Amino acid sequence: MSRLLIADDHDLVRSTLAVMLREKGGYDVIEGSDMWGAMKEIHSDAPPDIALLDFSMPGMSIPETPETSRSSDEFQTCRTAHGHRNA
Repeated sequence: MSRLLIADDHDLVRSTLAVMLREKGGYDVIEGSDMWGAMKEIHSDAPPDIALLDFSMPGMSIPETPETSRSSDEFQTCRTAHGHRNA
């Protein structure tokens, strides 16, 4: 079973994706709410095979991520973006 990290500071988005990917995709899902936690998981002894990272979260902006993530031949990253406008 592939390990998948979902890092998103919006609880509803993160938990909804996690439920869908666990139930429908059969992934072992790890959840994180900030970029520092995501980087800790990525560099752990048992890193995820795939990471879904929110485009911007507290702690680090996405342009900084490639320099701090694992090499591309070891790890696959998918960056996500969502949000809403205040009226």
